[in-house]
Amino acid sequence: MIQTPNLLLRPLKESDWLLFSQLHNDAKVIEKCFDPIENDALEAKFQARLTFVEGQLDTVKCLCILDKQGHRLGIGGFTLHEGKEREVGYLFLPSAQGKGYATEALNASIEFAVQHQGAERFIAVVSEGNTASMRVLEKCGFKLDRVVPNAFEIGGKKYDDYHFSLRVT
Repeated sequence: MIQTPNLLLRPLKESDWLLFSQLHNDAKVIEKCFDPIENDALEAKFQARLTFVEGQLDTVKCLCILDKQGHRLGIGGFTLHEGKEREVGYLFLPSAQGKGYATEALNASIEFAVQHQGAERFIAVVSEGNTASMRVLEKCGFKLDRVVPNAFEIGGKKYDDYHFSLRVT
């Protein structure tokens, strides 16, 4: 369990399926991220994130983010890349957005990955128009590396992808 002043972060569990599904099906949450995912694919995505083996902190990939009262607010985590690089991502319920939780959770997740997984570099890709996520990344020290025009399609519309990175060594 990772504790911050306002949050608790713990490895994703089977009991988090409803939150995971809600986040991936809420139009306000995914509008600048991706199209809705078919249920079978969403279940496979969820199962792939249930990687934590008790006592093995290097197996943590996805975290459930809760407030101090234990209310689930969102998820965040890593996709492992080559060597010591991690791609970060996060989704929060609309009621938890705009309160600084994403910045607090991302900073804590980065610290965790550095201390317990030996991570040295973090990357993130954000679709054009997702200014809130861009601000979170910048607050956490990420720098914009490049913009890839028309790289991703959401709802039949092409968006530029903004590629960010953070090196911690």
